[in-house]
Amino acid sequence: VASLPAVSGAELGVRPLLIQATGDPQTPYGTHRALADAMNAHVVTVNGSGHGHVGLGNAAVDEIVVDYLRDGQVTVTEVPGLNR
Repeated sequence: VASLPAVSGAELGVRPLLIQATGDPQTPYGTHRALADAMNAHVVTVNGSGHGHVGLGNAAVDEIVVDYLRDGQVTVTEVPGLNR
């Protein structure tokens, strides 16, 4: 691969949802910012550890995702983590 294509959410009808934990061991907090900015994504910060938060017992995250899938909107920017 000579170069990677530019990442842009400019033509998307619905802003993407990006969920990022402050203590994620696979994708350290802060590394999400460039992608989120390029995609104009809704970012929800999970204050806790772990990688992957949907359907794993965090009711706050699950509610955000279900609401987002219903109407494409996100009003929450931060939730507590489970610290598992």
